[in-house]
Amino acid sequence: MPVEFTASTEDLKRAARQLEVNRGEFNETDIADLVVSPSGLEIRAVGTETCVIVIAKQPGAARLPLKLFVKIVDMAQTYHERQITISLDDKCARVGRSKISHPDIAVGGVFSQPPSLPIDASALDTLAVAYTMTPEQIANTGLRDRVENARKRASAAIDVALDSLKEFNVTSTDLKQVIDRRVVEASEVLRKVLKN
Repeated sequence: MPVEFTASTEDLKRAARQLEVNRGEFNETDIADLVVSPSGLEIRAVGTETCVIVIAKQPGAARLPLKLFVKIVDMAQTYHERQITISLDDKCARVGRSKISHPDIAVGGVFSQPPSLPIDASALDTLAVAYTMTPEQIANTGLRDRVENARKRASAAIDVALDSLKEFNVTSTDLKQVIDRRVVEASEVLRKVLKN
């Protein structure tokens, strides 16, 4: 069932810009979850949450790439109207009289929410969160690209450190064990914090 709402184009623009702040390289890969209720539109992306007052024509939930949400908002601006109606359905969105198709638009159901992770989380924090999740949970919460990036950064750090420590017979396995220990320690701190 589609999700449909009417909102102020200025409010949508402000929300989209807020979601884009400090996203860096993940601006292209982060996802946005939209929850339309009678009281408003809640938009969530990793590290950011914002609300917009809307007229909910068809309440529900939708998930789409953040860059696509920004594109939809940019399209809404081209109508030069104070308010615009947006309708989201599986694999398509309608903005005013325009339609966009995209395979990553999904509606309905309750989407897995990413754990509370800052937009600019360190590689260690990202890996600590990933340590507490299954690969399926990582994929379902939209964190796959962030986790892969953190793993690449850890691997690159090992390579640099290995070059500096080769005369001490330090192996990549030794360094990987140090990083793995730090990730486990950070995940334990995270679990304690989440329990309280």
